[in-house]
Amino acid sequence: MNATPASRTTPGSATGTAGPVGRTAGEDVLVVDRLDVTVREQKLVEDVSFTIRPGERVGLIGESGSGKSLTALALMGLLPEGLQASGSVRVAGVGHDLVGADEKAMSRVRGRDLAMVFQEPMTALNPTMRVGDQVAESMLIHRTRPNRKAARAAAVELLDQVGLPDPAGTARAYPHQL
Repeated sequence: MNATPASRTTPGSATGTAGPVGRTAGEDVLVVDRLDVTVREQKLVEDVSFTIRPGERVGLIGESGSGKSLTALALMGLLPEGLQASGSVRVAGVGHDLVGADEKAMSRVRGRDLAMVFQEPMTALNPTMRVGDQVAESMLIHRTRPNRKAARAAAVELLDQVGLPDPAGTARAYPHQL
């Protein structure tokens, strides 16, 4: 797979805004450089490079089996056993390369600086929990908010930022109601 972002939009108001703790305004959010995923000596993903800047939304598209999911799993350090990533993945505010980082280092990054929404909606969200509680739970686990009330308010704000209609109502809904 030789990936180039398929879609890129940059809203002017978001460029250069302050981000998570440790990120400098205007700093690239994610830089992927020559990422390969291999099994034994067979390349499954080859030479993927892209940069995401503050305020950008990037879509990675391709045919089934082209390596989109493997690319995302490699970024998160979640490749299945036997697969190996090489190249470089840098995230703003994280002082080390994600490729080759040990599990302890990756567990500090996942959920706080980098997250993945899996593509299968029936398994991505817990059907017995409200959407807002699930988003808030991640903030509480990673201690990005001081308490449940602040996490729930931030969850509604995030749902608004991604453009969901009626973010407060969406936060109160169960996944099957979306």
